Amino acid sequence: MLESLAARAIFAMLLFVATLAGVYAAYDWAYDRGYQDAQQKYEGQLKELEKKVEVDRAIADQKMKEADDRARAQEARWENRLQEVQDGYAVAQDVIKRRLAQANADNRRVRAELGELRDTLAGYAAGTGAAQNTGSSDRDRAIALGSLLGEAVGVADEAVSVATEATAAAESAGDAVRALTDAWPN
Repeated sequence: MLESLAARAIFAMLLFVATLAGVYAAYDWAYDRGYQDAQQKYEGQLKELEKKVEVDRAIADQKMKEADDRARAQEARWENRLQEVQDGYAVAQDVIKRRLAQANADNRRVRAELGELRDTLAGYAAGTGAAQNTGSSDRDRAIALGSLLGEAVGVADEAVSVATEATAAAESAGDAVRALTDAWPN
């Protein structure tokens, strides 16, 4: 019976070792299987995340390109507007220069005419250029003086007209300067 007890004990031990080996093998297989499943799962998630990052990067690149295009378009509009203002300013400057040159020429002409009238009036007032002490000469002198005074009033009216044109030219220049400062980007 001892033999049978010893044989049973050995058998039980072998059975225990076999069971333990089976449990270990099952545990190792389950662990390997679980590790492989987890690895596949995480690799799948990683691939999904990489795809999402790639898509997000493409979207961000597209948005940056669109923003860059909008910024370049705005810059081009500003440059065009600045060029328009500069061209308008150059045209206004040319107009102002022409008007100023014309006003200066008119001013010199009117001053010359006024000088001639002043000299003529002084001469007639002094009695030079006409016969002295005759009634007809006084009448002729009065007529000439009246005519000269009429011309003087005409010249004065023309001087006022020239001054008005010069004022308009100055206002136009002011408008051009204001337009330029308003259009200048800050």
